[in-house]
Amino acid sequence: MEVSIFNIFEIFKEEELQKEILNFFIGFLFSLTILFINRKILVKVISKFLKKTKNRFDDYLIHSKSLIWLSYLLPLYLLYFFSLKMKNFGTSISLIIQIIFTFFFLLTILSFLTAISSYLEENEKLANKPIKSYFQVIKIIITIWFIIIIFGIITGHSPLTILGGLSAITAIILLLFRDTILSFVASIQISMYDLIKIGDWIESPTFGADGVVIEISLNIVKVQNWDKSITLIPTFKLIENSFKNWRGMVDAGVRRISRSIFIDIESIKFLTEEEIKELEKINLLSDYIKEKKIEIDEWNKNNSKTESNEINKRKLTNISIFIEYIKRFLETKKEVNKDFTFMVRQLESTPNGLPIEIYVFLSEIDWVRFEGIQSDIFDHLLVSVQYFGLKLFQNPSGNNLTKLISEKMK
Repeated sequence: MEVSIFNIFEIFKEEELQKEILNFFIGFLFSLTILFINRKILVKVISKFLKKTKNRFDDYLIHSKSLIWLSYLLPLYLLYFFSLKMKNFGTSISLIIQIIFTFFFLLTILSFLTAISSYLEENEKLANKPIKSYFQVIKIIITIWFIIIIFGIITGHSPLTILGGLSAITAIILLLFRDTILSFVASIQISMYDLIKIGDWIESPTFGADGVVIEISLNIVKVQNWDKSITLIPTFKLIENSFKNWRGMVDAGVRRISRSIFIDIESIKFLTEEEIKELEKINLLSDYIKEKKIEIDEWNKNNSKTESNEINKRKLTNISIFIEYIKRFLETKKEVNKDFTFMVRQLESTPNGLPIEIYVFLSEIDWVRFEGIQSDIFDHLLVSVQYFGLKLFQNPSGNNLTKLISEKMK
């Protein structure tokens, strides 16, 4: 029967149609009752039962709302069954119900995958893997497939036929999902080469990130910075740009000190006998100075030409003694790990003086405690400089200049 705006009221007067509408309405109420029972009784009862079990997967299943979406499927199927009994509007109504049923079926599958993903992320063996990224890819593929199915329901074509025609718009799909595809490839690289794990401390100056990785998903890597702010970095962008991962430090259980003390070059000199005797009183240097004196005296005796000029003689310098003192002082610190690089050296002189670099590792990776130990070490060394006749380099401040000018004026 042809339906138009002019004869629609006449159609509803037909007895057969009225019976169909009444039957469908009864079916609708029945389906609604089933939905009410599912939502208000079955879902709540099942949820309470699952919460009491020891299995954590049940909790994720409830949290993902899988049971709620699942409760819609049976009522929708029953409603679809009643719509098939209608001869006049049955085709259109059943088409709409099929689309709604497919949509809720999709939500059920996606929520179930979310529950599985959350459960696997809790597993210790998989906790550091980008599980969420893989499941997001699966969700995208399933969603695209269901969109094709819905489109097939509307057009009346087979999903496989529609899928075959997608080759014509592949370029558009690649353009639309460019970032997702790149992020997926980046996620595979991250997992394959073990570049980042949840809990790693990373630095990425490009994105202003300096903190702990708290989430790795398909599209983003979420970093909680030390100031408690959150930085979101596109997964593929993180791989494209350089970043530093401090995991090696954590795994090794040590943290590096690489800091210099700048010595005023004008304070570096040969030590006199009196100064050497004074330094011999330092317990850490007593044996070393005695050995060096014997070595130097013997060398000077074997080289008679040294007497012609003081510069020809070997002598101890205050800077070499100070460097040896630093080494021996660090060796006494139980926090310094001797199994890793242990070095105190001179660097190339600069306009700011001669740098004496301390390059050692502490058996302490906690940031706060590490900084405390490092401060204690350098507090002592900075004060010790004066006992060796050395001076720290410091650019003149306003007070220094004022004092110098006032002395000149006097």
